[in-house]
Amino acid sequence: MRYLIQWFGEFSDMQKADFLPVLVQRFGHNRGYVNGLLPGMETLGRLDDRPPTLFQCRIELFTEWTEYWDIPQKDRLLQQIREIDPAFFAKYEKEVDPDVKSSSSDDHV
Repeated sequence: MRYLIQWFGEFSDMQKADFLPVLVQRFGHNRGYVNGLLPGMETLGRLDDRPPTLFQCRIELFTEWTEYWDIPQKDRLLQQIREIDPAFFAKYEKEVDPDVKSSSSDDHV
């Protein structure tokens, strides 16, 4: 789990945006994503026989490693993500359940 948290901390904003549907598909509800990726994303960077990027390798490992995680393991990772990046976690919560107000939102002050 430490690797995953470290990787998340190293993701750019764009990579976090690409990671969001993967996280939702693995830990939340499947909202039309294909194999944890947005449709067509699975071929990004592999056109012209290019090797996958480091980010793509990390996403693949995340998908493999978390396949059989139980709820407490998932909750621990999500809690750590919430602590590192509350704004990202709010987006995750909105994707998982758009009708629920984000618990990490400051709007309820």
